[in-house]
Amino acid sequence: MISWFSTSRIRSYVKLSTKKQNQVKTGLDQRYSEQKSVLDSRLSTARACAKKAHRLLSRGKEEKAKEEVNSFKLELAASQPVLNAYVATSLEKQLMEVMSMEGFEFPDLLSEI
Repeated sequence: MISWFSTSRIRSYVKLSTKKQNQVKTGLDQRYSEQKSVLDSRLSTARACAKKAHRLLSRGKEEKAKEEVNSFKLELAASQPVLNAYVATSLEKQLMEVMSMEGFEFPDLLSEI
C-alpha cells in the first residue's frame, strides 16, 4: 500500500469541499509544471554537454571531451532530486484525481468491510 494514505493531509483531502479540492489540484498542477520546466532545462543542459563532448571527441580533443563528459555526469546527478520531486508530484496529482472521483474509499476501509 502507498504510505501516503496514512498522512493526514491526504486523508483530509476527501473531506474537503469541491472548491478547496480544486484549489489543491491547481496548486499541484502549478508545482508540477514548474518542476517539469526545471527538469526540462536541466536535461537540455545535460544534452548540450553530451553533444559538445561528442563534437570535441570527433575533433580529437580528448581532454576537453572528458571535461564535457564530467559536466554531463554532474548535470545528470544534479537532475536526480528534481526528477524525484517531479515523480512524487506526478503521483500525488494522479492520486488526487482518483480521490476526487465519486465513491472513492481508502483501501484500508475496503479491507475492513
